[in-house]
Amino acid sequence: MSGPKPLSRTSVPTDRESVGMCHTGTHDQGDGQLVFCASEQRAIQIIVERRKHGDVYRKIAEYLESEGFRPSPGRKWHASTLKAIYERVAC
Repeated sequence: MSGPKPLSRTSVPTDRESVGMCHTGTHDQGDGQLVFCASEQRAIQIIVERRKHGDVYRKIAEYLESEGFRPSPGRKWHASTLKAIYERVAC
């Protein structure tokens, strides 16, 4: 597996999306510079790996939650969110 696609400046999430995990593996620190986020990169890697091995999105969501990955405090993963992340980064 080659990992997630590289990001361009235009793939930075909006302010609404940047609460908690922004699902891109990077954060904009407000100065236009993307900062690598290892925990988000790992969550994305898990999503891609498990989906390519045939796991359904709900099973992937349960796994992420059991491993302590949360989309933001107090929230849960949804299959539609995982599908959108997978479709954005999978080759």
